[in-house]
Amino acid sequence: MNILFVSTNPLDRDGISNVILSMYKGLYKYKKYNLFLLFPSIKDSSLLKEIPNHEDSLIFLKIKKTNIVRYPIGLMKVLRLKKIDLVYFHASSCLIAVELLVAALARIKYRFVHSHSTSTKFPFLNILLRPLFNTLYTNAFACGEEAGKWMFQGHPYIVINNGIDLKKYVYTEELRKNTRDILNIGDEIVLGNVANFVRAKNHKFILDVFANLPCRSSYKLLFVGSGPLMKESQVYVKELGIENQVIFIGKVKDVVPYLCAMDLFVLPSLYEGFPLSLVESQATGLMTIVSSNVTSSVNITGSVHFLPITQETVWVKEIERLSISIKDRSSDNYKKLLKTAGYDLNDNIHILVNEISKLEIINNN
Repeated sequence: MNILFVSTNPLDRDGISNVILSMYKGLYKYKKYNLFLLFPSIKDSSLLKEIPNHEDSLIFLKIKKTNIVRYPIGLMKVLRLKKIDLVYFHASSCLIAVELLVAALARIKYRFVHSHSTSTKFPFLNILLRPLFNTLYTNAFACGEEAGKWMFQGHPYIVINNGIDLKKYVYTEELRKNTRDILNIGDEIVLGNVANFVRAKNHKFILDVFANLPCRSSYKLLFVGSGPLMKESQVYVKELGIENQVIFIGKVKDVVPYLCAMDLFVLPSLYEGFPLSLVESQATGLMTIVSSNVTSSVNITGSVHFLPITQETVWVKEIERLSISIKDRSSDNYKKLLKTAGYDLNDNIHILVNEISKLEIINNN
């Protein structure tokens, strides 16, 4: 079976790309599928080394706003040239109906859609395209219940959690100390955030909260990630006069050392699907404070605290409260809870393989 994974976002070290690449690598191990990946562009070329057979499987197809016809035509050519049997779209709204229509016209029998969000920047287009969207996909998946309900609205879907390779997420005091030494962090309490610098992640709110901490000299703020609003955040840090206490790491291949270095994880998002970073933070035993806009189902281990993002003072008080009760993180119990709840990447690959196998059985009959 020839399978094409499609993303309308650039290939990067972010949540959606991680999910797609994890699925690709998981299926690749079975050696029974011809797999392809399609992205509009690439932001982090170091990822190429991590993609098996990327020379033959990776396709880039630019989305140009000045020529909206070129992309659908290009997608049609790819689907026909690679003789695709199953196309797997990773999307955040019903705008993916355009790509679904192209796939239907190309007579692709199986058209999967995987929902990654609970909101869209284009609500009018989302409403407009929903009737078409509902008629074009064949199989529905979601990163969580909220994302599934929002995208598919009463129609059935299968949840494939944003899983991680739990064996890699190991907290150790040695790794914590080494990372903090490299970053020149002493005994300060480290607040951390792993996210792209985009509007939805609400970085300005984190900075405002941090600037208002009464005993700020006892804290450091650690950002892991990059994005279009990173420079804006760096300028704002200087305006607040907190540049000596804020560390920007940028994109990294491995977040585990930085998670080990943190004491509290903060994510005041305006909206989310199901953040992979919260699975990662919980796997390393971090206590986490997140926006109440994030689905409560992310609290898998009981270490996630939800707060509204209407008042910075509430966050300041919660950070102070949790700072004096930081718990032991050496236990494996966190990972056991995540595995039981369905967040082990290898278990999730089995779910996808089973769904594809069902289609193969139907085809053979």
